This record gives sequence, structure tokens and C-alpha cells, in this order.
Amino acid sequence: MVEKNAETEKPEGHDRGESRAGATSPAVPMSPGYRERLVQFGVDDHLIGTLTEPAGTSGEVAGAAPCGVIFLNSGVIHRIGPHRVHVKLARAVAEDGLPSLRLDLTGLGDSGRTRATDGMLAQVSRDIRSAIDLLQAQTGVQRVVLAGICSGAEYGYQYAPDDDRVAGLVMVDGYSFANRRTQLLRWGLRLRTLTWPVLRKAVLGRLQRLREARADGHEAAPETPVDYGLPVVTVTDFGEGLAARVRAGCPSYLVFTGSILQRYNHASQFEDTMKAAPLAADDRTALREGVQCDFLPDIDHTMTTLHGQRVYIARVRAWLQKVTKQGG
Repeated sequence: MVEKNAETEKPEGHDRGESRAGATSPAVPMSPGYRERLVQFGVDDHLIGTLTEPAGTSGEVAGAAPCGVIFLNSGVIHRIGPHRVHVKLARAVAEDGLPSLRLDLTGLGDSGRTRATDGMLAQVSRDIRSAIDLLQAQTGVQRVVLAGICSGAEYGYQYAPDDDRVAGLVMVDGYSFANRRTQLLRWGLRLRTLTWPVLRKAVLGRLQRLREARADGHEAAPETPVDYGLPVVTVTDFGEGLAARVRAGCPSYLVFTGSILQRYNHASQFEDTMKAAPLAADDRTALREGVQCDFLPDIDHTMTTLHGQRVYIARVRAWLQKVTKQGG
């Protein structure tokens, strides 16, 4: 089966700028469990996505699904996800009866630009709303789960309160908050890997960069995290936000991988930080009832290994099945 038809080709007319809002390519049966087609949509008809449906459906039967899934870009990675994990997960959940859409946000992957000028987060929100509209129109689902890794997780979290069609969030390596134990384990990790040659190289390298910066007439710029246009979220904000989403019918599944051990490094970290946060009693109850958190240290941030992908896919499928049964 040639997969590029579902993942790399664009709908006819896309490069010529033709107006084809909601345009779709013919559905291609990829296996006994699912079928896929490209879609072109969005306010400016500039978004490209791949719609995956349970086999044997063409929009009619899929309407019986309890919800659908929308996969958001991770950073600047194409909609297939890191090491194609979104492709594999979309096809897996289709075999469980759930349709999904993996889209490229504005300016990423195959999607074009837009005329809007009101900021990145506002544009992402429009893109997600358009994706939900399309998934509803094409499959008949009434609600959706937003799934993302890193920035994709945080985009989903920020969007959810604005749309009651969001039935859940899957957030991989999204917002995380260190506590004292995190810091102690972080130093333990450093000490276990620290040797004199490594320390010497680090110190000499740092001194060399400082000398070069001063020779150029300016101070060395501090390292800063990538800015995805998202607001700053504190631990209290996050706890209250997750709780509010749970009360609105939007539970969350949080996954933290072994790639971010400097900021998340033990299984009870989420629970411990929420216990220490100044949250109201009803918020704590909502977190216990509607938020599941898994620490998977053997999996890396970009799902490099097949074993890691299988574990991640199995965990997400199990959570989706639980949530959709409760929602039904």
C-alpha cells in the first residue's frame, strides 16, 4: 500500500490557490480497519489535513462514534507527528471506531498562510475550530479529543475552554512544574553522569564563549525557551484550569516522557505539585476524578523507538476507550 497518497499529496488545485473550502480527495481504503482521505479547509481555505475513518464508513456510519480525535502539530513537525506516531495512532483509534483528523496548522507542513494579523494563538484557535467543524461535518461526531505533544499539548489546553465540543485532552510533555524532589533528583542525575573530563570541557567551553562574546563587544545572550506565543501558566493556574475543564466535561490525560527529566522525573510529581498548590477543595476533587497522569521514562519526547510508540499508542487507546464509554 503506497502511503504517500494519504500523507504527502495535496488536493488538486491547492497550489493554484483555487477556492475549495471543505474539499476532500476520494477515500482510500488503507487496511481492513480504516480508510483515509486528504481534506482542504479553513477560513481562508488554506489548511490541509488527513481524515482517518473506521473502515466501511463514508460519513454516515461514523456519526455513531462517541467522539473524534484531532491531532495538533508538535512544534514545526508535519502532521504525521514525531516518527509518524500520529499516523499510527490515528489508524489505531479508527480500528476502535473513532474517526480523527491530523492537520497542519497555518504555515506548517502542507498548510498555507492566512490573511489574519491578530497573533499566533488567535490563529491556532481558528485553525482548531475549523478542524472541529470539518470533523463534525464529515463524520457526524459531536465532540472531539484534542491530542498534542509539547506545544501541541499546550495549544489544546488553551483552546479547550472556548469550545464545549472538546471532550478531552491528551497532553504529552506539556506544562510541568518542579518541586523539591524534582530538584533533588535532577542533581542526582547530574552527579551520576558528571566526570572530570565532562566538567572540564563544560567549564572551558563556557569561558571560551564568554571571551568571544566580550571580544565582539557584547555580553553573551542567555538561553531562552522557544516562544510559541502561549501565555505563562503557573502551577495554580494549571490546576484550576484542568479542574475547570473536567467540570465542563473535558477530562485530561497527561503523559511525561524520559526526555524531560530535568523538569519532570518521578511518577508522583504531578500529584505532589497539585497537593502543594493553593487549590480549592472542589478543584482537588475534579483533578482526582478527571485527570490521569502517566510518567513513562522509557519513552523519549519524539517517540523514537518502536517499543515506545507501541506503549504510548496502547496507553492513549485505553484512555480514549474509557473516556468515550463514560461520555456515552
